[in-house]
Amino acid sequence: MATNEIIHKLPKWDKEADVVIVGYGGAGAVSAITAHDDGAKVLILEKLPPDVVDKDGRVVEVKHHPSSRMTAALIYTPANAKDAFAYQKRMNELYGYDDVPDDMLQTWAEMIVQNFDWLKTLKGSEIFEIHNTGEGSLENPVGPLGRPEFPEFSGSKASRHICNPQSGWGWFGCLAQNVADRGIEVLYGTPAKELVQNPNTKEILGVIAERDGKEIAIKAKRAVVLTCGGFEYDMEMQSSYLRVWPFRFYGNPGNTGDGIRMALNVGAKLWHMNNISGRITAWWPDYPIAFTILPWGWERRNKLYGYIDRDGKRTKDFKSAFSFILVDKHGQRFANEVYRGHTFYWEVVRFDTEKAEFPRIPCHLIFDEKTRTSCRMATTAGAPGPIKLYEWSDDNSKEIERGWIKKGTTLRELAGNIDVPADALEKTVARFNQYCKEKKDPDFERRPGFMVPLDTPPYYEINMWPGGPNTQGGPKRDKDARVLNVGDRPIPKLYSAGELGSIYGFLYEGGGNTSECIAFGRIAGKNAAAEKPWE
Repeated sequence: MATNEIIHKLPKWDKEADVVIVGYGGAGAVSAITAHDDGAKVLILEKLPPDVVDKDGRVVEVKHHPSSRMTAALIYTPANAKDAFAYQKRMNELYGYDDVPDDMLQTWAEMIVQNFDWLKTLKGSEIFEIHNTGEGSLENPVGPLGRPEFPEFSGSKASRHICNPQSGWGWFGCLAQNVADRGIEVLYGTPAKELVQNPNTKEILGVIAERDGKEIAIKAKRAVVLTCGGFEYDMEMQSSYLRVWPFRFYGNPGNTGDGIRMALNVGAKLWHMNNISGRITAWWPDYPIAFTILPWGWERRNKLYGYIDRDGKRTKDFKSAFSFILVDKHGQRFANEVYRGHTFYWEVVRFDTEKAEFPRIPCHLIFDEKTRTSCRMATTAGAPGPIKLYEWSDDNSKEIERGWIKKGTTLRELAGNIDVPADALEKTVARFNQYCKEKKDPDFERRPGFMVPLDTPPYYEINMWPGGPNTQGGPKRDKDARVLNVGDRPIPKLYSAGELGSIYGFLYEGGGNTSECIAFGRIAGKNAAAEKPWE
């Protein structure tokens, strides 16, 4: 095809920049900052509208809620690359098929150990501090708050996590301030629809987007970087790619697989589409976002991080409670309820071939009055966190009134309210209570310090689903953050970062996504800015 024929088919450009970033979350912000600092003119396209602010610039209503702004924002930052490599390599290999090349894993490891040093170069970075978590053990089972996810694996002792008092609100707020200080333009309410590709060279030349109901074309003189998240809220993609359906996520409801569809249309290869950062979440039909329920995590969370919401108010201190269990549809316990933070969904997705059912979807968190009055059931991740999309009541009373938390004056009454066999539930609770007296759980080895009997009525239930913060799959990329085609060759001038095609294909360390946002955001921004402009 002649050059003039290609030019004839190009759209009339409405705007242009050297580097166009699609998606304004953590990875998009890091890519934009890096590309700008390397001399590129950067434009960010964001699907969601901007926040509503008052005359003094204070946020009145949050409209822009990328997952990075909603996350607990623990940033995995190991002490050295050698141990980081060994630790993640072990997690990959356990699946049986490790598709992450060693050179890419090595690059990832070398970059994430620099996370704290990079953050400290940013204005406002004084809010961040680093905690050594590698010395924790399974006897300290509070996920990434006090230990690595898999302390028994080689390399785990080098684990460290960066945090700040405002979780994702503080992390993204720091990034956004640095984007604004650099004068980087952000087009809110401008979802990208299509990548413009040279049909001859396969180079990505720009982006077709929608703004104010009209189609616009944005020229990317050097490159496009896709940082527009996963497919948490696309039910069709969920049913096609995830291990069961449905999953209930607590991240950005705007993550509907846009980047995956755009990448597929230009020949990209997909990977890690069946993996998520996953636990169990609470979800109800009258609210679009799921909630993380971790009644054992409050005391240590507040002690370590002293969470502060977006209005500057400190989150109330709660004492963690342990009079709770998880049961399936038949009223039976099925796992240690004080679980590893980002892997537990594997316990829930079991299919019973004899009964032809998913007995644990949903499952039921059962607790008594002691737990109900001791802490807010929802944690500081997602909608009820510092972003304050939803304000969960301190004593859980509002959620009882809404019907989200079911109640029974007896276990038998509660069982009837949640359609679980009453005899089975009563026997299960009695068995657990006896274990609490003996301080030993022979069924699932729940630690003695985390066993308190359910003996104080009334009793309560929250329905729990497989879910978590985000999916991991998307267009495959290489160590240089270049998006690869179906032949594993780079698509020219197309990069990606963040959860859209992340490096995580099986097991996952808490804080890994935020960590990768910084690592591959920096790689993508640097390499995109270094591309030769096309004419």
